[in-house]
Amino acid sequence: HELGADVNQCETDGESPVIAAALHGQEECIRLLQQLGADVSKCTIDGASPVHAAVVNENVECIRVLHELGADIHKCEDDGVSPVSFAANLGHEECIRVLHELGADVNTWDEHGGSPLWVAAQNGHDECLRVLHELGADINQCDTYDSSPAQIAAFNGHEESLRVLHELGADVYHSGIKGASPAYLAVQEGHEECLRVLHELGADINECNTSDFSSLFAAVDEDKSPIVLLLVKLGANVQELFDEDEDGNEFVPDVFTPAVEDIVQD
Repeated sequence: HELGADVNQCETDGESPVIAAALHGQEECIRLLQQLGADVSKCTIDGASPVHAAVVNENVECIRVLHELGADIHKCEDDGVSPVSFAANLGHEECIRVLHELGADVNTWDEHGGSPLWVAAQNGHDECLRVLHELGADINQCDTYDSSPAQIAAFNGHEESLRVLHELGADVYHSGIKGASPAYLAVQEGHEECLRVLHELGADINECNTSDFSSLFAAVDEDKSPIVLLLVKLGANVQELFDEDEDGNEFVPDVFTPAVEDIVQD
């Protein structure tokens, strides 16, 4: 700096010296850079702030120093991802605690309406779910597509997250705009353990979506034989799969594969 270096000069992606220091946990460098005139809130070209950079490697002391020096801990990336949401995405619960302690909102939405808790459920970060709930996050807050934390956990195959969400009081039966319940989504994506857990927690495995398709129908239609077998064992209504001929005899339509037909008829 004494020799004329620009303390705010960035790399081509917009990474400033302050961001580099935050990324590598160099809080004293951040202090020195600020004393020399560096902007502690200067973002990269996609809107990532020094606070986001500190979150990457759980550099909580850097978060504290940046806040102390005037950095905006609420500042979001261009896609609306706040530092709290970023921490939830990475599974860094201590960063979430520190950010909340410094005044960050744990219920912010990104551009798709996903809250930090929704993002934690999406990625199976169970301890983040607990911490966010403890700090006042809405356990049932849906994204802009009316997808709940339980739905995204089921969709991505995070059965332990489903248990944690239920334990914390979440609605693990919410069906959303298209009527696809967590159980239906678990079937759709082939997540057997999620289906077992949801059944254990009281989910209705015979519930249909808005097109009047049940989980069993979806599993049969997509030729997911192991899921079909599990649904039958769990008490799914197999009668909905049968048609009647002109003599009143029941049969399984040809659209269903022989393997699935054998399972259903057994």
